Amino acid sequence: MNENIKDERPDVLNSATLKDAIFTSDGDRIEYALTLTYKDFCPYELFIDCRNPHYSEFLTALSVLVSRMLRAGFELDVIVSDLFDIHSPVTGHFCQQEYIPSLMATIGKQLYNHNHCRR
Repeated sequence: MNENIKDERPDVLNSATLKDAIFTSDGDRIEYALTLTYKDFCPYELFIDCRNPHYSEFLTALSVLVSRMLRAGFELDVIVSDLFDIHSPVTGHFCQQEYIPSLMATIGKQLYNHNHCRR
């Protein structure tokens, strides 16, 4: 493990939560809550809560990895760009007349929109 990454979490952080849902190509509804926390006005952690058992495990893993990257100093825009590049035949969907290629891309778009609204 890289000892240069400090994991000293402050006692209090500002955060905002967004609740959303998408439909898969199978017609299943995936509901989730996305919480982005900030430290010194910069994105610091991501939490994704999903009660769908088919997606909760990898969304939790995504939360842990993105949070670790943010704490290590990665820019949110770089992470979002990578999420936009993920395509899925199951979770790709149309939203407001725009095709979103995956649940990961949806989360990336929401992170981008939320972070840029705060600036």
